[in-house]
Amino acid sequence: MAAAPVKSKFVLLPFFRFLRPGCWCFLVGAMVVVGRAAELPRGLPFIRSYPLDEIGNVPRSLQLGFDRFGRVAVMYDGVYSVLNDASWVDCIDSTSGRSLRVSAIRQLGGRGYYGARGSWGLVEYSADGDLETHSLVSADAPAWTRVTPFLNFFHTEQGVYFYGIDGVVCWDFEQQRNFFYEMPRATQAFPVGARVFVSSEDGQLRELPGGGAPARIVAVAGLTGESVLLSVRLDAARVLLTLSNGALVEFDGETVRPWPAKDAMLPAGRITFMVALAEGGVAIAVADRGVYMFSGDGKRDWALDLPELRRVESMAAGEPGVLWVAGESDLRRIFYGSTLTGFGEPQGFTAVWPTVSAWGDRVMICSNRSLYEARASAAGYPSPCRLLSDRSVRMTDHVAARGAHLLVGNEQGVLAMDAGGNFSEVGRIANVSGLAFLDDETCVAIGGAEIAAFRFREGRWRECADRIAGVGDAPVRFVYGEGLWVERGGEQVGRLRLRDGKLEMRPVPLAWRDEPWTNVGVVGDRVILSGSTPGNRQILDAQTAEPIASPKLEQLLNRSPYWILRITEDEAGVLWATHRQGVVTFVPRDDGYQMDASTFLLRNDAYPAVFSLPGGETWIGAGRSLYRVQGDVSRPPPPPPAKLVSLQAGKLNREFVDPSGQLAEDLSFPFAEGNLSFRFCSGTYAWRTPPEYRYRLQSTEPWRPVDASLMLRFPNLSDGDYRLEVRELDADDSSEPLIVVPFTVEPPWYRTSASYAAYIVALAGGVLATVRWVNQRSLRRNTELEKLVRERTHALEDTMQKLGEETRHAATLAERSRLAGEIHDSIQQGLSGAILHLDTTMDQPTVPADVNAQLSVVRKMLSYSREEVQQAVWNLESPLLQNSSLGDALGKIAGFINSGSTPIEVVVLDEPNALDSATRHDLLRIAQEAITNAVKHAEALKIVVSLQSDDSQVTLSVQDDGKGFEVAKSQPIEGHFGLRGLRSRARRIMADVSITSSPGVGTTIRVVVPISAPSKHDRGTST
Repeated sequence: MAAAPVKSKFVLLPFFRFLRPGCWCFLVGAMVVVGRAAELPRGLPFIRSYPLDEIGNVPRSLQLGFDRFGRVAVMYDGVYSVLNDASWVDCIDSTSGRSLRVSAIRQLGGRGYYGARGSWGLVEYSADGDLETHSLVSADAPAWTRVTPFLNFFHTEQGVYFYGIDGVVCWDFEQQRNFFYEMPRATQAFPVGARVFVSSEDGQLRELPGGGAPARIVAVAGLTGESVLLSVRLDAARVLLTLSNGALVEFDGETVRPWPAKDAMLPAGRITFMVALAEGGVAIAVADRGVYMFSGDGKRDWALDLPELRRVESMAAGEPGVLWVAGESDLRRIFYGSTLTGFGEPQGFTAVWPTVSAWGDRVMICSNRSLYEARASAAGYPSPCRLLSDRSVRMTDHVAARGAHLLVGNEQGVLAMDAGGNFSEVGRIANVSGLAFLDDETCVAIGGAEIAAFRFREGRWRECADRIAGVGDAPVRFVYGEGLWVERGGEQVGRLRLRDGKLEMRPVPLAWRDEPWTNVGVVGDRVILSGSTPGNRQILDAQTAEPIASPKLEQLLNRSPYWILRITEDEAGVLWATHRQGVVTFVPRDDGYQMDASTFLLRNDAYPAVFSLPGGETWIGAGRSLYRVQGDVSRPPPPPPAKLVSLQAGKLNREFVDPSGQLAEDLSFPFAEGNLSFRFCSGTYAWRTPPEYRYRLQSTEPWRPVDASLMLRFPNLSDGDYRLEVRELDADDSSEPLIVVPFTVEPPWYRTSASYAAYIVALAGGVLATVRWVNQRSLRRNTELEKLVRERTHALEDTMQKLGEETRHAATLAERSRLAGEIHDSIQQGLSGAILHLDTTMDQPTVPADVNAQLSVVRKMLSYSREEVQQAVWNLESPLLQNSSLGDALGKIAGFINSGSTPIEVVVLDEPNALDSATRHDLLRIAQEAITNAVKHAEALKIVVSLQSDDSQVTLSVQDDGKGFEVAKSQPIEGHFGLRGLRSRARRIMADVSITSSPGVGTTIRVVVPISAPSKHDRGTST
């Protein structure tokens, strides 16, 4: 039977959990810890790759450095890009027109310096936040400096030293001037304490005394005749040098001694780059081998023999635990100080939902249906994984270890493995889906169809209980006393126990339904059941399996920004709580627990499992990854400090972060510059995944997430006081913000105090002016009203007079119309009848000639009288024009004349509105005569009358398709009133008449009246 649980803040229960595709398996670590190997297994440090194409137009021979905020910078001729956490920012604005052809930029002593071909100097930030250079090249610079590329430089207390292949230039801080040291074929310049040395290809070592004094050759045993190719600072008094003969030596300014780690710890090969690590020590790149990191005393901490690190172009280190390595096609960040090291293909195994177990002092890994052992390795090297069984020989799906026993399960059953790697059969059970030890000698195997229990007695394994029905593909999760808690899939959880030689599986009722999976965790004597849906959590007593209240545990779990799925406790009392994309730790403190939700955030891995091994060793596995936790997790790292790197305002993007990286305390922006952009960074690269942040602009606003660019833009801010606060996404609301920037947007000029005072003065003046204006306006208005009354009175009198005249004129017209009708119906008709009778009589052959002559005279007299009467009638206005337009009158008169034998069509294209009544009367009479002539004489089949007008004239035309006539012969006919009358009326209205006709083709009469032409009629009287 298992020993009683050990008490801690919560009762300590070692437990192990892991997830695999389609199955779960449970591992129990050994309860008795035997001696561990001196060197524990270690994986590879986290390495993040940044392809050069992602950074920008960067060639292979790039330079690495850091900007004033500690951000890593990639440099080349005209290129300077910095990594702002997860996004690259180009600090040289190629669209500004400024040329910045520099090869290297470094921050030395709090200031930025640059080096380029034939130039060196200071680098500062312009008002819009872009880099700009200030050359320190003096007029006395010798000719050799104009062609020398100054790619390397360093500083001492005396000044900054820029060096290239042709010599060294020293910018002296005190004298503010350059000193020049020409040294053809110089290979390396380096400081040792306050002294500066230069090596060249001639094998001579020279010291630069400073102050403009000439360089002097120094003889040092071990350096004479050799060129120094590379140098790196070991500490304040020593440097590490790479010599042309391949030696690696220490130099303190006086003596040289071989570096002890050269032969024992560094592989043979050409050293291509060396860089000092921020926490002390050095990183060395060896061509075609890899990168190696050493402490200051020569102990090898890391040996990274990786293919991607065999061609190193440049390296840089700006903070402890992080090394930057530039290769041929990418830039890599080696997070060698991480609390996690990874296991996988480089160690010799494929990670597929791996599980980890301790078997004595050996670490066993089950992955991809194979069993491996993680072996200790030489100092600094990642641990190799030795294959013990594989899919082709003996598939291993599940493993359990305890004490001296290690059992594996597969599709056929359970096998035992001895220390030599030999397997023997324990028992057959189909499709083993879980193995777990109940005590040092008893193990339970859960199969798809049945569950069996085995006990080790007298040197062999035997079944110790009758088998019971299985639970399908159900992974075992935790051990408590003599029972197992089993996740059975969906919303099913069971408790499996071996009591009195019998196995029993008892389901545990849950407080929810419709969950895809229910997870089991144990803390002390409490079992935590958690669904996938936030809020579905149930805490049980581990002994009775009954629900219990545990408010402190609930409160602790609810502090996590992620929904906790499973939780376990290690030997140190640290709680490991898993969620969908990582692990949250709760480290016990005197005042409770300290939470860390960011160190073990695995955004690229889903549903991790924690394996707590004896001795405080912890592993984390997921679908395609396996990590070993190293270091002291009881001291979570502080949150990233976060730095504000840029604050730009206005349309011109004025920068408000000064060259030292500081921001003014009292920030106030004019209203016109209310377009603000804030950029910040985490201030460190010591993370596997970039930290996520949230922000708010005022304390009354909700927190909002910040995107990966870490750029906040606030266009068109209203005037008022603001307080920008930035904190980590998963930080407690009670924690202090990482960044706080109070600022004010001033009101526009028209809402300032001075403006309001001016408004009051203007308003008072306006009121006074308005009162005065109203008074004056009232006086003017009264005067105008009096004048208007007089004018309206005169106008009314004139109107009444005109109205009387128009009334009289209307009566006259009415009388004229009546008389015209009477004359037409009586006198003219009588005269016409008399003429017809005379014509008939005169045509009789019996009438004597003398009588005929007399009758002819009478006829002429009657014809003349009729003509006079007709003329008088035509001068009277037609009643057809009363209350009608000219077009309507034409239609009516055509209807009167039409006898039905000849159709008459009236076409009005545009009604004339600017004609006086007399002109309309004459046009109507002209149309009447033309239509009558066409009906009587033309024998036409169709007559078309058209009327159209524009701004200048009115055109009337009458066209028939009759027999026509010769126009010239018709004009002199005496007594032919029709055509003569037409022309007479046309002259009166100043119109042009055109008659177009010829025998057989019809006749067209066209009258054109200018609108501006006055009629010769007297508009007020009859004629």
